Amino acid sequence: MVADRRYEIICESSGSRPNAIITWYKGKRQLRRTKDEILNNTTKSELSFSPTVEDDGKFMVCRAENPVSSTSLFLEATYKLSVVYPPLVTLQLGSTLTNDDIKEGDDVYFECHVEANPRFTKLSWLHNGIHLTHNASARIIRSNQSLVLQKVTRNSSGNYACSALNSEGETVSNQLPLRVKYAPVCATDKVVLIGAAKDESVEIICDIHADPPARKFRWKFNNSGEVLFLDSERFSKNGTRSILLYTPVTEQDFGTLSCWAINEIGEQSVSCLFQVVLAVTPSPVTNCSVSNYTREVAEIQCTSGYDGGIQQRFVLEMISRKTKAIKYNFTNADEPFFVLDMLELINAKLIEENDSVFIVVYAVNQKGSSIGVIIRDLELGAVQKLDRVDNLIVVAGSQDTLPYFIGIIATILIVFIFIAFKIISVCWTQDSSSKRTSTAPTTVTTSITHNEQNGATKLTNHSNNLLIISSYNGGIKNGINNNVGQAITTFTSPTSSLKSNKPQILDDDVDRDPDVIPPYHQYGSSISTTEEPYSYKSFQQQDAFHLISTSMLSRQAARSINEEIKERLMNAKVPESCV
Repeated sequence: MVADRRYEIICESSGSRPNAIITWYKGKRQLRRTKDEILNNTTKSELSFSPTVEDDGKFMVCRAENPVSSTSLFLEATYKLSVVYPPLVTLQLGSTLTNDDIKEGDDVYFECHVEANPRFTKLSWLHNGIHLTHNASARIIRSNQSLVLQKVTRNSSGNYACSALNSEGETVSNQLPLRVKYAPVCATDKVVLIGAAKDESVEIICDIHADPPARKFRWKFNNSGEVLFLDSERFSKNGTRSILLYTPVTEQDFGTLSCWAINEIGEQSVSCLFQVVLAVTPSPVTNCSVSNYTREVAEIQCTSGYDGGIQQRFVLEMISRKTKAIKYNFTNADEPFFVLDMLELINAKLIEENDSVFIVVYAVNQKGSSIGVIIRDLELGAVQKLDRVDNLIVVAGSQDTLPYFIGIIATILIVFIFIAFKIISVCWTQDSSSKRTSTAPTTVTTSITHNEQNGATKLTNHSNNLLIISSYNGGIKNGINNNVGQAITTFTSPTSSLKSNKPQILDDDVDRDPDVIPPYHQYGSSISTTEEPYSYKSFQQQDAFHLISTSMLSRQAARSINEEIKERLMNAKVPESCV
């Protein structure tokens, strides 16, 4: 028989006069759920019976008695019950253990009690619903109907169960919770970044796990220069959490904060770490691209920039070209990746409104938002030509980007001013050079005499420290006075009047004296011109004079001036030593 299944059992008796009375017994207990039928001298009794697990091995008895017999004669039919059922499983903690006294490092064992008919063929162990296997290296040992856990840790805590399997099914035991006490540990094994500005107060939350809860917390500040333990008045505590209100004032106040706790099991071995950094707004995203673009869906992927020292998230906004208002927005807390769906519906609505949008992606943290980046490869709505907008635009919350734009504008202005200055300088130099090619400044000494004998006119009665240039009918010859010192170059035209005893200063006008030798000297293919034509260094008497210049003309102007000099020298018959 199968446990809990209903059966109909029939017992018949015949030959008794009067007819026999039939009664049923299970063990010594009489069963009354029967239906009797008498036919001729035969009595038939039908018992409705549902065996239980406890009925396995008991005896079922059918007894027939003559109701008038004084000797109580009766007959019995006995049947031994064999009830099959799925395993009955019970889990217990080892008899020598107390659940409230187990701590990290202790050994723990469980006992699994199983009743089954037929006998179970498989026994399994579970921890929080996950099957455990024999693993000696992990200190999990299975032995018959026992499970041994060596040197348990806080991760060993949880609900344990065992299960047994036979031909009638599998049964899982009761859940047995195991509590393993342990010293405090940090809720996260990562260093937590805390972004703060100078003189900004921030709450730093230190969460720990401990069983039993912590009864004391400690905080420590550390930078490259000092280690400082913080007073308990500066932070609060409630067993599993401590909150510190921290305000960095100087650069030395940015560093690492450590938090640890103590409970009845012991002191926390590894502290919780918080890195306090000077926080700024995040950097813009880069390398944005559009992929898998259809009428309904598009994917936008960008590369994140510097997070500003604290956690950032990413925002995509669709902004109306008409009103500059935000039409739609999307947010991703992990990466700058967005899947835009329902594009066909959005596009139809924008066309109906005769509007369009441009798409902007930017990063946001606690300190503000980055510069937004326009996605130019995706436009929705009544598409119009996008007005000239830089690839980077300022979006809400990014007022810190104003200095960047001021710097860009200032740089452009400086470049334009520099280019304009260079153009004006070149034009001015060329204009000045063209004038000097036809005019030469002339300084005449205080007296001029004419020598009829050699046909030459000489400058005499000159002052000291003057370089004397003798004038010939055919040209100019160099001369110098006897005084040693700074020399001043003087020029006189071979066709100028020699009758006046007054000093003469030549005009810069080319038309007044076109035959004056221009103050240039050619070296190779370049022409030099003097910025200050009246001041030169001293030099000794020689057959030719040289004028050293400090500014350069263009190659085209040089050729023109060179030809002019040659033409005038040939016309004036200047001696070869002056060429």
